[in-house]
Amino acid sequence: MIGRAAQKPYFQGGGSSYINPTQVDIPFKELQLRAGNAELTYAEGYPPDDSLQPALIEEAVSLAQNADVALLYIALPAFKETEGSDRPDLDLTEQQVMLIQAVSKVQPNTVVILNNGAPVAMHTWLDGTAAVLEAWMMGQAGGGAIADILFGITNPSGKLAETFPLKLTDTPAYLNFPGDLSEVLYGEGLFIGYRYYDQRIWMSSSPLVLD
Repeated sequence: MIGRAAQKPYFQGGGSSYINPTQVDIPFKELQLRAGNAELTYAEGYPPDDSLQPALIEEAVSLAQNADVALLYIALPAFKETEGSDRPDLDLTEQQVMLIQAVSKVQPNTVVILNNGAPVAMHTWLDGTAAVLEAWMMGQAGGGAIADILFGITNPSGKLAETFPLKLTDTPAYLNFPGDLSEVLYGEGLFIGYRYYDQRIWMSSSPLVLD
């Protein structure tokens, strides 16, 4: 198991969505409860800030290449996603992207578990992974719910609740946002959401979204 979110769960946002939980599942402990005699190892993988720390990636790679499966718990940090401000991109942190790429290169059975409140770009690392589980901000019991899914105890059989563009430039608002000063032009007109993607996909053979 790799990633700070495996030991420090990212289960809620801040601001108006903040609550005081009665208890919080720790993903590592919940997986351990279901793993029987399997040996679980842990590496932090990425820091809480935006710094690059190659040593954390090296540790994760070392553990992953000697394991049967690598589970990467990747949480979008608050400095990338927070209430009251616009995101300038759809990216994970540079360290997180480098971590996923490095681990999936040595371990074909790499599963990425995402904790985030809105879509993220995956095109730079998606093809190297065996699977991606979108777990959102998972709530206080999310660690156990994710473990149940990973062990096949339950199958959510769900589709994404919103459109994931492959990259920021694929979004309908890209050419007009953020606008000038306090004024934004909604230049996409009627072509917002699925209308935009349906039109673009019809006009192009290149995939634009994950759905």
